[in-house]
Amino acid sequence: MVKSQKFGGEKRIAAYLKFNVPLGATFTMRDLRTAIAPAKGRAEDAEQLNRRLRNLRPDGWVITSYKDDRSLPANTYRLDAVGTRVWLSERMERDAISAKVRRQVLERTATLARYVGSPKAKSMTNTRVAPRE
Repeated sequence: MVKSQKFGGEKRIAAYLKFNVPLGATFTMRDLRTAIAPAKGRAEDAEQLNRRLRNLRPDGWVITSYKDDRSLPANTYRLDAVGTRVWLSERMERDAISAKVRRQVLERTATLARYVGSPKAKSMTNTRVAPRE
């Protein structure tokens, strides 16, 4: 039996950060898991909270990790800007590639990977690696 929740992980994370973490303050994933736990004394069971945290970035949230700023301790995040009110189902509009455009691009490129930034956009199938002797 699956228990339904009013808010998913992204919404709970966004609401917690907005109302409990001041701008410029740091937090850890452990703090976040404990704070958004569904029941007192029980840490959040849901995996993928790191991904849910990253998913807030396109909605205007600026969350810096220790990988972005080496002055932060490992496994620490800093809230630099609050984005849209995701917990109220507000999302920023995103430009999406339509299925028609995606199909046209794949047909045009013959589904081959291309070098990015190359003036002639060589096909990667033309690339060869010489074996070491």
